[in-house]
Parts: sequence; structure tokens; C-alpha cells
Amino acid sequence: MFIKHFYATAKARKHIIDKHGVNLYEVEEVLAGDPTFWRIADVDGERRYRLIGQSAAGRRLKVYVARESDDTMRLITAYEVRR
Repeated sequence: MFIKHFYATAKARKHIIDKHGVNLYEVEEVLAGDPTFWRIADVDGERRYRLIGQSAAGRRLKVYVARESDDTMRLITAYEVRR
């Protein structure tokens, strides 16, 4: 999947930092890498995806995004995958 544009609302940025300790730069690193994508259930008619990838620091992150248009995604949430 090709993502040309990506953005996060102030609420989403605050949520991932405060609740999950993930910053937006790490999410951007995952998106710029080669994450694995899954389409998940639509919510309120919004097409959503789950991605798993790695930040430059080596953290494995699970990222949820909503498709806004053919090449634009909006961040829903992101957190570290712990096993």
C-alpha cells in the first residue's frame, strides 16, 4: 500500500505519547519502512488498517490508521508490541 500523505490530529498525538509512550516520529519511521498491512473492520464507514513495523530504534510498533483518500492516512493510535 502506498501512503503519500500521513497526518495525526493533536488528540491522537497526545494519546500515543501519554498513554503508549510512542512519538509521531517513530510512527513515521514505521510507515517509511516496510510494515505489514492488514485491512481491519470499517468503523462508521471509515476504512481502517493495522500495520506492524519497526522504528529506527528497533521498537516494534502496532499502528492503526484510517484511509482518508487514495494516498492519505490518518493516525488512530500506535503502541509497542510486547511479547
